[in-house]
Amino acid sequence: MLVHVVPYGAGPYIGQSGAFTLAEAAGGDHLAFLEDQLEGRVVADPKQVSALEQAWEAVRAVALPRDQSRDLIL
Repeated sequence: MLVHVVPYGAGPYIGQSGAFTLAEAAGGDHLAFLEDQLEGRVVADPKQVSALEQAWEAVRAVALPRDQSRDLIL
């Protein structure tokens, strides 16, 4: 599991629109999971998963690197 911390000073960024999880199934399919206060859902449509993968890359662009994120959490 990768965890990246976005510093408070980063300002608004796409990750604030809601949490999601990306995964790769045993068969190699890429999936996503979205959850809100009422329910969760699996996203399997390749175009939608691709859009979420792009959103993840945008979040990573403003997040601290992995080691700095880990150190901050610890």
